[in-house]
Amino acid sequence: MDSQNVSHQGLVKAFKNSIEDMLTSVDIKTEVETYEGFRPDIILNLNGEKVLVELKKASHSASVIRSIYQILGYLNLTSEKYDFILIVIPMDFFHVKQVENILLKINEKYEKIGIMGYSISDNNVSFEQIINKISILPSIFYSKLDEPYYQKRKSVSIVTPKSLQILKFILENNKTTQLEISSQTNVSLGQVNKVVSYLRERNIAEYKGKYLTLIDSWKLLNDISWHRRMDELKVTEFYISKNYDNIEEVENKITSLFKNKGIKYAFTLFSAAKKYSPYIKKYDVMQIYLDDLKIINQNDFQQFIQKNKGALYIEIYQADSKELFTESIKINGRNVCSKIQTVIDLVCYGPSGKEAAIDIYSKMRGNQI
Repeated sequence: MDSQNVSHQGLVKAFKNSIEDMLTSVDIKTEVETYEGFRPDIILNLNGEKVLVELKKASHSASVIRSIYQILGYLNLTSEKYDFILIVIPMDFFHVKQVENILLKINEKYEKIGIMGYSISDNNVSFEQIINKISILPSIFYSKLDEPYYQKRKSVSIVTPKSLQILKFILENNKTTQLEISSQTNVSLGQVNKVVSYLRERNIAEYKGKYLTLIDSWKLLNDISWHRRMDELKVTEFYISKNYDNIEEVENKITSLFKNKGIKYAFTLFSAAKKYSPYIKKYDVMQIYLDDLKIINQNDFQQFIQKNKGALYIEIYQADSKELFTESIKINGRNVCSKIQTVIDLVCYGPSGKEAAIDIYSKMRGNQI
């Protein structure tokens, strides 16, 4: 049995049970919500020292790296005071080069952050202290997994077209039901259930009564961004001919061309964001999805570009779902990605897009995020 087939809840319980068996007087709290909305898996009181414990199960190294950075980021922002931070990750990833490099930096710079590895065999889980050990705990200790958590689960991708439809609906409707999600997105209840299970296990959403409630929208958006990078969807970019002085003029002419040719398109990223917020200004680039990429090689399109470097440029993206076009909104005669699609694209674009995403999404939610 490998680590990715164990639920996060089961792993936390196994760790908690083992600590309680070894240290009978220890004070253990689980699912504690801090003032910042962060929910540590476990908070221990070890001989007067407050220890935050985060256990991370993952199927690939990118998830481990993301988790470590999220915790480090939280520590830089939090007003909570902890004497020690313990991060527990699958033992399998200690020999992955990217993970190893991060762990070496932690060992050099953070004396009060410990790294522990875990591995699972049959129904047993072993925990081993690797970096900055806690003296009161043994180097290696063991626990058993409860039977209810010993269930093999198939992983779910959160960036397939159907999964993204579900996530977009949840991001726009932070209080809903699985039946409503399925009905409004035309996605099967089975797929909705898989995505909802992922969100609950990641502490992104939870049930309050009969309603599924989104509790950490930015964690969800960050999760999406780790699996859906805009640079992987970018097909090409061109410099705009010096015959054109501004992006607005080029947008007008190119959208007229697409309309005449019957080509589906949708403005995205900053080309969409500036349509939704007057505070977002980026006048040197046109960013657009196209459903028919053959147009970029035709003379009608080539008239807008030049080979030499220029002040203005165009970025062309391949849409990863047909809904991206059907959900687009017409603004001033141009097809623009929906607000929530624009927010997702901006977050997936990288750090330069996140500020614009925050501005648009905060207004969508009435600053209730």
